[in-house]
Amino acid sequence: EVSGRNPTCHFLWELQRAELECHNQLEKQSLETPGCGGLWDNISCWAPAAVGEEVTLSCPPALTHLFGRHGAFSRNCTEAGWSDVYPSISTVCWSSDTKPNK
Repeated sequence: EVSGRNPTCHFLWELQRAELECHNQLEKQSLETPGCGGLWDNISCWAPAAVGEEVTLSCPPALTHLFGRHGAFSRNCTEAGWSDVYPSISTVCWSSDTKPNK
């Protein structure tokens, strides 16, 4: 396990760990699920959802540890696939201050 003190390195390590965990979870899901398939979007893991379902996630730990914000964001599963994230992850999870937490 990496235990560096550099916030950027720890952020990247947390994202890599989250991506691996997401792919492992999604592999266990049924491939025949109607609606929207599971998705890793480079920051969050979205479980499969039925058409019409809204999925809400909290700020990922990597961003929470870096910026200290605890917001939430959503996507809708539509007949055309996943909607865009709303509100934007940067709005709810990133700090308006450009400096990460120490």
